[in-house]
Amino acid sequence: MSGAGRSALRHRDFALLLAAMLAESFALQMSFVAIGWQVYSIGGNALDLGLLGLAEFLPLLLLALALVPVLFRDRIEARAKEEIGRALNARVDWRHVSLSFFRHFPALTLSLDDLTVLGVGTFDGDTLAAVRSFRLVLDVGSVLFGDQTVIRSIDVDAPILRLVVLEDGVEQKVESFHEAVSPVSMVLVLDASGSMRPAAQAATDAAREFIRAIRPTDALAVVIFSDQVIFMHDLTTERWKSFEAIDQYVASGGTALYDAMMDALTRLRKVQGRRAVVVVTDGRDEDNPGTGPGSVATFPEVMTLLRESGAFVFGVGLGPRVDRKPLEEMARSSGGQAYFPADVSTLGVEYQNIVENLRRRWVLSYASTNAKRDGTWRKVEIHLRSSETPVTSAGGYFAPEK
Repeated sequence: MSGAGRSALRHRDFALLLAAMLAESFALQMSFVAIGWQVYSIGGNALDLGLLGLAEFLPLLLLALALVPVLFRDRIEARAKEEIGRALNARVDWRHVSLSFFRHFPALTLSLDDLTVLGVGTFDGDTLAAVRSFRLVLDVGSVLFGDQTVIRSIDVDAPILRLVVLEDGVEQKVESFHEAVSPVSMVLVLDASGSMRPAAQAATDAAREFIRAIRPTDALAVVIFSDQVIFMHDLTTERWKSFEAIDQYVASGGTALYDAMMDALTRLRKVQGRRAVVVVTDGRDEDNPGTGPGSVATFPEVMTLLRESGAFVFGVGLGPRVDRKPLEEMARSSGGQAYFPADVSTLGVEYQNIVENLRRRWVLSYASTNAKRDGTWRKVEIHLRSSETPVTSAGGYFAPEK
């Protein structure tokens, strides 16, 4: 016992209060034992003792279920506002919030009435969506004690979206809009040309951090290229294969960038669900002497295959010699993003940006008003009803063929 505790016991009134509380607790336990013994002596049934224990425990449980939403309401509401805003990359607000255990016991139900989602950055001040009722079913342990809140389910009632979808210039009716939570199939494409030699250690360290950061359910393949393209391993959730591939990284030779992209996109074209290519390079497509192209494939061929594959491209261009144009074009046309850190020391930050970007994706669906099955490219544009600023998307799709 600490000095302060011993000092408190020297006060007669406090010592008497503590003794009375201990005596009360002991007497209460003795009464429970006596009642239990009496019940058992009358009925001779052990089940009666269990029912008696339940009767003693149930009022405490009901009291806890009623008090937790009251005592922790402000804390849970503040955390919900922070995490929902971060997940949507937007500001959120609501008129009324309520908490209950009784709707989805033992999980905690958080109900938000008249939820509004407000844009930030380019869309600052624009209302992206309004929802009459938004309910989250939460794991109570993660809410009270965890670093991240575990959401078991989401229920949205009467959403109003401020989005306009145009297919070849014709407005379409949005049928659903929800967060993209399905696993992603990714190919990590790493430049191992001779110019990467000074940055090899930092580049491989950052790649390992990226592998650790992606979700366990996301499948990953690794491609390393210089003069030749080597598919180190196929799509898998076994991360040890990716780490072994990174361990074999050796920088030498030219830069067959387009051939590497063709191999990655060819593999992803056969995959269902969300797909992405993360490509890291410090130069341009060229041979080792720097006198000609490094690839057999051409950039237009890469762009054609990119459209057919439906994959997002996240390009990371390192240093002053990188050819920005192809990375920017692949990212823009696929709905991905291009990053250009000043040097390899900030590569880890860009990898983290890619991970966050993939987590903040949404899926919008509609039934096209164009019923033709002609296999042509349909250009899709999405923007806010209050603004002509476009929303980043894949840009379109190929119609089914006859």
